[in-house]
Amino acid sequence: MRNVVPGDVFRLSAGDLVPADARLLESRDLSVQQSMLTGESLPADKMASAPSPDSAAGPGDPGNADAPHLVFLGTSVVSGTGTALATATGPKTVFGDIAVRLRSRVPETEFEHGLRRFSLLILRTTVVLVLFILLMGIAFKHDAFESLLFAVALGVGLTPEFLPMISSVTLTQGALRMARDQVIVKHLAAIQDFGSIDVLCSDKTGTLTTGVMQFDRAVAPTGAAVPRPLTLAYINSRFETGIRSPLDAAIFHQAAADVTGYQKIDEIPFDFERRRLSVVVEAPDVGGRRLLITKGASDDPRPVDRVRGGRSGRTARRNHETGERGGPRAIERGRSARSGGRVPLAGAAGRLLARR
Repeated sequence: MRNVVPGDVFRLSAGDLVPADARLLESRDLSVQQSMLTGESLPADKMASAPSPDSAAGPGDPGNADAPHLVFLGTSVVSGTGTALATATGPKTVFGDIAVRLRSRVPETEFEHGLRRFSLLILRTTVVLVLFILLMGIAFKHDAFESLLFAVALGVGLTPEFLPMISSVTLTQGALRMARDQVIVKHLAAIQDFGSIDVLCSDKTGTLTTGVMQFDRAVAPTGAAVPRPLTLAYINSRFETGIRSPLDAAIFHQAAADVTGYQKIDEIPFDFERRRLSVVVEAPDVGGRRLLITKGASDDPRPVDRVRGGRSGRTARRNHETGERGGPRAIERGRSARSGGRVPLAGAAGRLLARR
């Protein structure tokens, strides 16, 4: 990364870290994980295209993090390939701008703001009382020096020396109570801010939940338990390229199917328009014919592929997934989607359910 300068051209593939803010020259099914910039848990699709008017400020502008033709330093490639032209490096990148902001002074919290206002109120009151007592002493012909000493002593007595200690002890007690409920408080002043919240908005996955997917069961369209969907899902996950998804981890954790004899022919990588990942394999148990195994969104699969039986046996209609016509072919498909906390993988062979 240290050797990349603006104007360099570099290639990207699955698993690579983007070395600089850059503009895409070429791309193919490119998806980039940039949650560190946008906060979105899902990868963003990227494609080489002309800059839009909204991105006229340049790649280093933090507002362009969602631009489809730009990639940014520190993000990682999830799937696909691409060629990019470096436009900014170091502190001139979006990530560098974030680093600069982190070094700036932390904004004052509401608790600290209220404490400062209360301290200023006490200070003003003390100054007014000291001056009033001093003037009254002089007006009543008292010794000026003694009146000054009395006023200063009264001012010192009114000063809340223990206010910081009392605040710290009170907040510490609150932190100890929250620790008993498995909550770690890193900044004591945040306790008061948290208690004054009226509406708390939070992303569920990975925040209120662990974000870990677990296998539930594999069933046939009739609801009966069958092992075939899990086997197909394992073959799809086993032969796919790119970074494994939580669904793949759940499938691998459940069981290891025997893929001996299966040979990968081709793959259509996952993208967020199709929302599917397809793998074509040659299976040894179907006479050398090929299987197209797809897992992805739970949209109606009928526009994607169809298998029909005819007089001559089993014939396959046009497969819109690959855009090809074939002779006798067995096409089995799987689907996955988040629905009510469960992820179904459904197809001609059955349905695979996973839960988060």
